[in-house]
Amino acid sequence: MITQETLQILNTFGTWLAGIGTLSAVIVSLYLARRESSTKIKVSAGHRIIVTQGLKVKPDYCVIRIVNIGFRPVKITGIGWKVGIFKKKYWVQTVLVDQLSSQLPIKLEHGDEASYFIPFVGNGTYANWIDDFAKDTLGKTPITEKGSSLLLGDEKGSSLLLTII
Repeated sequence: MITQETLQILNTFGTWLAGIGTLSAVIVSLYLARRESSTKIKVSAGHRIIVTQGLKVKPDYCVIRIVNIGFRPVKITGIGWKVGIFKKKYWVQTVLVDQLSSQLPIKLEHGDEASYFIPFVGNGTYANWIDDFAKDTLGKTPITEKGSSLLLGDEKGSSLLLTII
């Protein structure tokens, strides 16, 4: 048989358990609300070769792919490079509008992606811009040095970084 004291102890224990449950629910709801309020993107950059059937020419591209993996829309307004650990240098990357690349600026909803194909070999004055960029602009710092980053500008004026490791 349950005594009056045991019943009071069980009642107190139940109150404490309900309070802990309420506190846990509040913490989880605040975590979920904060998580969904931030923008999240996945960015990859790399060397790609376009292979086309029937053509012997295989152009080289630096391909930058951006995917919105968050629930909030994000607007990408620019692409650039940040190089160096202590002496940081910043450059803006121009993107040619063609059938391969997405437009800039671009608004990405959840799950949307944008790709930018930047040819390594251009025409005219900057026929081999990647070598000039690495040699003249970066000096002794190679473009893939640890500490180099790809910068993406958003509509709020802030920069999102992809660090090259």
